[in-house]
Amino acid sequence: MDKTLETILYLIDTDDRPQVNLAQYLNIPKSSISDWRSGKSCSYRKFIAQIALYYAVSADALIFGYAKNYTEYSPEFTPGKIPVISRLFDSGPAVTADNLLSFDFACYRFTNEFFGFLCEDSKCLYVIHRQNYADDGETVLIRKNGGIICTYSTHAENVILTPVNDPSSPMCFSEDYAREMIVGAVTEIRRKLK
Repeated sequence: MDKTLETILYLIDTDDRPQVNLAQYLNIPKSSISDWRSGKSCSYRKFIAQIALYYAVSADALIFGYAKNYTEYSPEFTPGKIPVISRLFDSGPAVTADNLLSFDFACYRFTNEFFGFLCEDSKCLYVIHRQNYADDGETVLIRKNGGIICTYSTHAENVILTPVNDPSSPMCFSEDYAREMIVGAVTEIRRKLK
């Protein structure tokens, strides 16, 4: 069994959600996961990005694999420090010494894949999963005017990004350009920790 499949099966078996939920999320028959287990199918390879997102792990962790005894890739949700930023630059890394405000704590696997983005009112902290893709209805952080939280949707071959704080002003972009603008998906909105 290759490391990728070993990792996927380990995540399936240790997750609280039934494996049928993963099949529904991937829009595949539930028998497909049984086929992965038995070695009848390797179709999991084309779902690496979606499986990684579903289990909140990196695609690298799936591809290179980890097992129960690999402590550097513990599959447990544990508290970890995430950087908090107040604004976003038009290019370059999301978190730099110039925009780092402080650190907060959140329970995630691989906390280095997440960062916090502080609302203008300084009361809510958006937790962002670093990625440049999204599904319809998801909330994302985009590189515009210091960072705007938007709802992502598609129409024809375009992406519509609707600011959460100004839904009457949607922005329309090509899919490729929208991918460049998206910094990450909002995975949780919570009160800022004092």
